[in-house]
Amino acid sequence: MKNKPILFGLFFALLHATSTKGADPDDGSLTINVDAGKDTDSFLSLAEAIEGKQSLIDDQLAKSTAVATPQKRSAELACEKITNDLRSIGESTFDDLPYSVLGLYSDNQSKFCRGALIDKRFIIMGASCVSTHNVEGVSFDFDLESKKIKAVHIHPDFSSETPSLNNIALIELESDVAYTSKWYPVCLYTSQVNSERYLMGLYGEVRIVADAECFNRTGTDLKPSQICATDLEFLITYTGWPIYLVQENFPTHKLFGIVARNTTNSVPFVITKVFGHLNFIKGIVWPKTGN
Repeated sequence: MKNKPILFGLFFALLHATSTKGADPDDGSLTINVDAGKDTDSFLSLAEAIEGKQSLIDDQLAKSTAVATPQKRSAELACEKITNDLRSIGESTFDDLPYSVLGLYSDNQSKFCRGALIDKRFIIMGASCVSTHNVEGVSFDFDLESKKIKAVHIHPDFSSETPSLNNIALIELESDVAYTSKWYPVCLYTSQVNSERYLMGLYGEVRIVADAECFNRTGTDLKPSQICATDLEFLITYTGWPIYLVQENFPTHKLFGIVARNTTNSVPFVITKVFGHLNFIKGIVWPKTGN
């Protein structure tokens, strides 16, 4: 206990004071008359009481510090690992969107679905892209060998009757994707606050607009996990396409959300924000990490 030196210092000072009993009161020295046996017991009892109170205070301070410093989310820890892994392989220059998935295939038939790699074995995309198809593998934009699919995890609350809600799925691969400057996972945007930074789709800027613009088009109120946006440069935006937050520092992009429904001619569309589904993602991709 850090207060012990002070307590015992005071104790020995009192003992020393007893030795001055009988000194000349006119010589300027301090004289304290104590019953050494009785007062020593009282002092030790007081010291123990103070130490007990101090222990309670220390415990409360430790609990307060723990509350004030929450654990990092699993997605944040994963982002740190991605950054460290890329540094460890000595990469310093990277392609524009090295996490883009081109499509899915089954029985030698291709299905055009965009997605994004978020872990060595997991891809995120729209649930509507895989809910009615048995897919076997994944193809990529770059010179990367196609990968076989181990499992498809569709959000448990997704329904084709309300395709703009919970339109999110995770594709689990049979084997890891090796990190290179052309291919590595994207970090997830883990803030509840909508960033005012530049958002982009695969072909240009995406701008957040008033929820009323999506309501006027669909007649449905947006949920907290949704946001209304419009593509400023591309005429068609497809369901499941990733929407990225552009940053000045590395990682250059973070995955902000995915398109919940197709749109044409720059008509406002709904984005499913990944923040609203972090628990679903964590439970499948990072089940053994912290909050």
